[in-house]
Amino acid sequence: MANGIAHIHLSALAANYRVMAAAAAPSRCAAVVKANAYGLGVVPVAQRLDQEGCRDFFVADLPEAVELRRACPSIRIFVLDGPRPGDFQTYQQHGLVPVVNNQAQLTRWIEHSRTETVGPVALHVDTGISRLGLSPQTATALAEAQLPDKLEVCLLMTHLACADEPGHPLNQQQLDRFNRIKALFPGVTTSFGNTAGIFQGLEGDLARAGIALYGGNPFSDRSLQLREVVHVEGRVLQDRRVPADTPVGYGATFTTSRDSRLLTVGVGYGDGYLRALGNRGYVCIAGQRAPVVGRVSMDSIVVDATDLDPALVDNAQRVSLLGGGVCMEELAELAGTICYELIARLGPRIVRHYHD
Repeated sequence: MANGIAHIHLSALAANYRVMAAAAAPSRCAAVVKANAYGLGVVPVAQRLDQEGCRDFFVADLPEAVELRRACPSIRIFVLDGPRPGDFQTYQQHGLVPVVNNQAQLTRWIEHSRTETVGPVALHVDTGISRLGLSPQTATALAEAQLPDKLEVCLLMTHLACADEPGHPLNQQQLDRFNRIKALFPGVTTSFGNTAGIFQGLEGDLARAGIALYGGNPFSDRSLQLREVVHVEGRVLQDRRVPADTPVGYGATFTTSRDSRLLTVGVGYGDGYLRALGNRGYVCIAGQRAPVVGRVSMDSIVVDATDLDPALVDNAQRVSLLGGGVCMEELAELAGTICYELIARLGPRIVRHYHD
């Protein structure tokens, strides 16, 4: 009965993981499942990847990590935001690996290590994105000062700022900076590449696969052999015929130029369908495109089905909003955003159906 349904194909997810793992080889391939696995559901996504042999997972914060641990007891989970004051017992109880990003986090963990047995930690070094991470100077000083014996660094990582632009000079600059830091931590596993970095051979020992797992391509100039993971459909609420010169939607930003057949679909920006797609986006009905006309409302959009085969429209109970003929990258470009946002914004009213 839901107005919006997301069909999530876990076999396609697994196939995309195999593509990423092959591209990263001989390095290992981890899965980034933060933000509820990019909006698709962290528990079923992670459980399927666990079955596929993925052993390392990255989440954003501690609540995400605890939820994931309950679903997958045997995997290794890295928490990208790192530990806050008071988090120590939760990390220890659930066997989680904090990613240490700043001096305060590092100091707290070192203090714990002086009196208690602590689990392994990952060190994140900022090599050029200026977001999270220890400065190269702090990482150098840390290596020279030597860490306490009880504090095991299991991973040294950084994050690429421009990996989706293979020719960008910052990629090589970040690699050079990271290699200088890496030399100070001999024998420590390294992680350098995200999805785009993997396809440039910049992954380190542990690659971090993200958007490509979910069928998204970070590159604008090349095709990747990925399968479609998510197909979002919206229910047709109303089918009407209107004359020429009929205004449509808030603000009357669209007016029909002819006698038209309009479908009202029960998904809007309250469900994560971006408002920017008003008068720009499109849907598919049985493989045929129909434009979104007028502004996107909170709970609905209007589609102009005038040019479609009437028999197809007569039988259409749902339309494809993403996937099913609606290209993720193309729709993101029309909205002035990236494909990550299209799926991460899918709201709770969009019911997830999982298929294998």
